[in-house]
Amino acid sequence: MKIDKLLSVLRWIFTLLFLLIGLKSLLVIASFLPGSEYPGSPAVKAFAEAIFSKGFISPVMSITYVASGILIIIKRTAPLGLVLLAPFIIPFC
Repeated sequence: MKIDKLLSVLRWIFTLLFLLIGLKSLLVIASFLPGSEYPGSPAVKAFAEAIFSKGFISPVMSITYVASGILIIIKRTAPLGLVLLAPFIIPFC
């Protein structure tokens, strides 16, 4: 019983996290919010500039975050949502 409630709370936390990240980045792409500078060394800034300069990665990542967040809410589709997020989460581990 307590484990079910704990898992439910964790699902809601992950959902809110990824929905907020995805929606914020979609608003930045649509120019409703100002973008931010990339902190770090010049190499990090150059790498981020190279990846995001084409304008393809940001919308794909944002839409994936929002879709995965919605899928995590639903108990039946939560594993699919986590699988969609795996390419973005695993490099940080």
